[in-house]
Amino acid sequence: MRDIYENGILKKVLFSLYLGMIFLSTFVSIALPIDRAMGYFRVVSMIMAVLMISSILGITYFLANRGFYPNVAICMPQDQPSDCDWVDQDETYFSVLCLAGVIMLTIYLLPMLMRPMDFLQNF
Repeated sequence: MRDIYENGILKKVLFSLYLGMIFLSTFVSIALPIDRAMGYFRVVSMIMAVLMISSILGITYFLANRGFYPNVAICMPQDQPSDCDWVDQDETYFSVLCLAGVIMLTIYLLPMLMRPMDFLQNF
């Protein structure tokens, strides 16, 4: 499983499926009447919901582990040139990726906090 992740195969497969789903959704929305396409749109919305929830959980986990000022890590080479152990240093830096994660979480959480009854009714 680690080889699949490190070689980028999993990323390519997920990206291809996502892109195919977007194109197919566009085609279905143009070609079919809405009452015939609703089954497809329900399945796609469930798949997108799972992807969005997993993204939010992943961002939350990353932010909880690293924080706004993660440690600088350097690569300590191993036997092969492609292998290395990442060692944390004492210095830190401001992570723009963490800031983007907080902004993304705010986009989803702020409407829920401002209008909780609408959120619960639409859940």
